[in-house]
Amino acid sequence: MRDQFVADVGDFGKYGLLRRLCGITDPETLEADLRLGVVWYMTPDDPDDTAGRFTGYLAHTKQKYLEYHDCDPGLWHDLQTLVPHRRCVGCIEKSAILPADTIYFGLSLHNAGWNNNAVNNREVRARWWRSALDGMADADVVFLDPDNTTSGRPRTF
Repeated sequence: MRDQFVADVGDFGKYGLLRRLCGITDPETLEADLRLGVVWYMTPDDPDDTAGRFTGYLAHTKQKYLEYHDCDPGLWHDLQTLVPHRRCVGCIEKSAILPADTIYFGLSLHNAGWNNNAVNNREVRARWWRSALDGMADADVVFLDPDNTTSGRPRTF
């Protein structure tokens, strides 16, 4: 996951699905039956990767309104407010997009000690996974949000 991807059309689908999986039937209250845990598989933004540019679903046109808004009006409006401003994972955590009791884990591998030249990266990754697992102990549903790099460059993880 990258901050630059927040609120693109993929987020609309996944957040809508997560809301339903957790049992949210009233988007106004966001009262969930199951506690959600989200593990952000954070990677650094890449100015050359344009994958997060797909925000046209938020346009105020009759077609977009019927296609997207009617699926989850509250989610559509909340994501619409993020796009003209700073798009970031922290913005999702602070918003009312996912249930208030959602557990988040957002430590990036880079901040966990990952080094592209290091020999110990296997251990860094193992510690990261253990921390993520420990952080999700009280969640009923856990979602891992990966990076969907499409740039064609080799992945660093």
